[in-house]
Formats: sequence, C-alpha cells, structure tokens
Amino acid sequence: MGSQTKEILLSGYETELKLSYDFHDVADHLIIKNKRGKELFSKKNNETNGKMTKEIPLRGITNLIFIVKSNQKNSKWEIKAEIK
Repeated sequence: MGSQTKEILLSGYETELKLSYDFHDVADHLIIKNKRGKELFSKKNNETNGKMTKEIPLRGITNLIFIVKSNQKNSKWEIKAEIK
C-alpha cells in the first residue's frame, strides 16, 4: 500500500524478470531501475487496464530497484516478480 521502494540483489547471471502488476484503478506509478539508475521499466496507472504482465531482460544486472510512487497513503497495488 502507498509509496514504497524495494531493492533485490541478483548474481548477474539471471536472464529475465517476469513481472505481473495491477494498480487497482489508483493513480500509482511503477518504476524499475538497475543500481546505476538506468530505468528498465516504467508504467503509470493511466497506461494500464487491470492486471498486466511484462518480461524484462536482466543479463548482467546485479540490483533491481522497484519504486512505487503514489499520491495516496492507502492506495492498493499488487506486484509479482519471477526472476529466471
């Protein structure tokens, strides 16, 4: 709920992030960056309609930083990440 930032450490040998997300019709923004600050993925609620999935290549990436920005403290969202 609300705005959050989470970091996931990787070995660098992972090849793909399979992402599923749902913002539940609230004006939230999801950003995924690597440790150098390069944006790997960005999506705002107004660009989605219900549950969405995305596959993101990860070769050589050792950190993933997930950032959810929300204007509401009680906004609901759901993110599932599968790393291969």
